[in-house]
Amino acid sequence: RTWEKSWLRQGSERLAEMANGKLAAAEYTYITRTGNEHQSNQDAFFCAENGSMRFYGLADGRSGNACSGLGGKAALEAVWRQLRTRQSILELQNTRYPDELCYELLHAVRSELRALAEQHHQEVSSLASTLMIFLADWTGAYATIHLGDGLILALKNGGRKIISRPENGITAQYTVFTTTPDALLHVRVEYGFAEEQYDRILLMTDGAYPLSWEPLLNRASPEQIRQRLENLDPPDDASCLLLELKSS
Repeated sequence: RTWEKSWLRQGSERLAEMANGKLAAAEYTYITRTGNEHQSNQDAFFCAENGSMRFYGLADGRSGNACSGLGGKAALEAVWRQLRTRQSILELQNTRYPDELCYELLHAVRSELRALAEQHHQEVSSLASTLMIFLADWTGAYATIHLGDGLILALKNGGRKIISRPENGITAQYTVFTTTPDALLHVRVEYGFAEEQYDRILLMTDGAYPLSWEPLLNRASPEQIRQRLENLDPPDDASCLLLELKSS
């Protein structure tokens, strides 16, 4: 059953050369394991670039909705369509009003979900998901965009830092989704710079939370992480998007 309920996707991504030379490249690996209580995997990921910024996104579809994985992928793509015209993280920070960027992104996501729901003859709520996004640009800056539960970790020299925490705590049974009426109040955007250099960035859905305490996480290979997910035998879908950062 090892490979029947889990799969791994891997790729090598070249980031545009960073101005200070500290962050030149990243390799990403997507690792996911279908939960025992699910007939299909409802997590999704999406990666893209525009020559100046790289986009890495992970979404966790709401349990009990077979189309929520489709909605999660569509939501990530909608966010990227709004961001791909920007040339740097600074452009995001220079938004006139703090909530303007969040409103723009959420509006785009919901427009996409409404169209997708009509196309598939589904309720919009059946396409609900959380969102975890990591952006890096040519200046060495990065940004995270986070809605709902899930975790974004930075790893360096055996230590770890939580960049963005789950909305309602790790043990909460309820979280915020793209279709939640007041979701705009819960979109969190964080910024950082290359001076805070990390070896790895790890985005994970709530099903993979037990991995966040693993002492080997800083040095584990993608295959070792995949095997640990398998050993967890999770009831919920468990997914990780691992970014290996490389100094030039």
